[in-house]
Amino acid sequence: MWVYGTYGLSDAVAFDFRAGGATSNFITGPGIPTPQESFSGLQDIRAGLVWRVVDEVVSNGATVAFRAGAIIGGGYNTGYINSLGDGGSGVEVSALVGKFLSDSFAVSSEVGYRYRNNNIPANAFLKLAGGFVLGPGVGLSLHYMIDDSLSGLEIGGPGFSPDRFPELQEDIHLLGGSVSVPVSDRITIGAMYGKVVKGRNTAASNVLSVSVGFSFN
Repeated sequence: MWVYGTYGLSDAVAFDFRAGGATSNFITGPGIPTPQESFSGLQDIRAGLVWRVVDEVVSNGATVAFRAGAIIGGGYNTGYINSLGDGGSGVEVSALVGKFLSDSFAVSSEVGYRYRNNNIPANAFLKLAGGFVLGPGVGLSLHYMIDDSLSGLEIGGPGFSPDRFPELQEDIHLLGGSVSVPVSDRITIGAMYGKVVKGRNTAASNVLSVSVGFSFN
C-alpha cells in the first residue's frame, strides 16, 4: 500500500513524496500454501524536489526538469529472498524531458542515478513513456522502465550468501501499461499492469496495481 503526493511550491518547483507499508509471504513446496517466511513493515520513504527549467508551452520545444531526492530505508528485515527491500538510505538525481506531440499524445523520459549505503550497488535508471488522451480526463499510457545496478554480487557467485541479497547486481526491465478514469472533478481511479521482460538476479514478476488519486487547489 503506497501513498504518493505532489505539492507545487511555485510555478516551477514541486515537492513530491512516497511512503507506504507492505507484507511479503514466501511459499515453498508443490501444493503447500503455508508461508515459510512472512515479513511486514514500513517501505523505503522517498522525497524530492522537481525544478522545471523549460516549459514547452512558452518555449515551443520540450519541457525539461531536474529532480533531486532523498531515500530513507524502511524498517524491515533484509537478507531474505522475500525481504521488502534492500534496507538502504541514500540519494537520487534525474533529468526529465516530455512533450505533447499532439492534443492527445505525449511522450516523456527520465534518466537518473541512485546511490544508497549499506553496500547496496549504485543504480542507473531510465523510464520511457507514451501517453494518450482517449476522452475527457481518460488517459492511457505505455511505459518501459530499466533499473540497472552498476556493480554487485551474483546469486551463487563468489562471496554470495543469503544474507547478502541487498548487495546483488540486480537489473530489471519492466514493460507495462496503465489507464486512468476520472470519477469527479477531483478524483481519479487508475489501474496498471506490468511484466518483467528481462532481468538479472531478480524475479520474473507480473505486477498489478490499482490507485485512487485526489487533486486539490
